[in-house]
Amino acid sequence: MSRSRFGSIRRRSSGRFAATYRHLGIEYRAPTTFVSHADARAFLATIDSEIHRGVWIDPLAGRTTVEQYGTRWIQERITLRPRTVELYVRLLQSQIAPVLGRAMLSDLSASGVRSWHAELARTRPSTAAKAYRLLATMMRTALDDGLISQSPCRIRGAGTERARERPIASVAEVEEIACTCARALRGAHSAHGMGRVAPG
Repeated sequence: MSRSRFGSIRRRSSGRFAATYRHLGIEYRAPTTFVSHADARAFLATIDSEIHRGVWIDPLAGRTTVEQYGTRWIQERITLRPRTVELYVRLLQSQIAPVLGRAMLSDLSASGVRSWHAELARTRPSTAAKAYRLLATMMRTALDDGLISQSPCRIRGAGTERARERPIASVAEVEEIACTCARALRGAHSAHGMGRVAPG
């Protein structure tokens, strides 16, 4: 084992290097092992820099699932109206949790959110917009709380509900309507003419 200015590095039996460091009395391990001692040292230097710049994110902080965090997030919004709470609970339980609920906050990826949203939007675009808005708001709070380093919700316009397009008649349908109107007008003119009394 070797010690650097910050943290320590140990060579494992596999030949790879493991890095650990302490901060505020808690020991943290690097999320992966490294091929070389220099790579492990570079990782520790990065963490040390982040701590000193105040941008370090506790990797243990985001170890709560999306469903757990969402449930707590809703419970803590004490100013919400009852109907809004009902909507949020329904969206979380029926739309977000079945696909993303078991993922840890720190593991939730932008690609995972895009796939979830795309699948839901194919059949239920309005619901997809509502569910995405809720998830994005939750992730902004998690970001503010220092639980994640960046929000995985980055789809432009995904939270905007769009009115369904009105159906536009095809050329054939327009021609059929025109023919129907013409026949109706001819019939009306004929009936009007039959009702006249010939001058004596």
